[in-house]
Amino acid sequence: MDLNMPRLNGLEATRRIHELSPSIRILILTLHENSVLSRIARDSGAQGYFLKSEPFDVLTRAIENMGDSEKFFGSSRH
Repeated sequence: MDLNMPRLNGLEATRRIHELSPSIRILILTLHENSVLSRIARDSGAQGYFLKSEPFDVLTRAIENMGDSEKFFGSSRH
């Protein structure tokens, strides 16, 4: 999920998806390195928050962590 989308921002979309189906795992992909947005994303139902500036192997790890039902916020597991 991207935070910046044309009709509905990613945080609101995440919140709505999570309300309808809490089992769907959502990873936020963003350019915004912002701890407040990361917390809001988590509170909205996202299981991960990934900076687009991170190396590709970190994205791979984020996806793997989420596939293992873990959360990923930044470069570490949560």
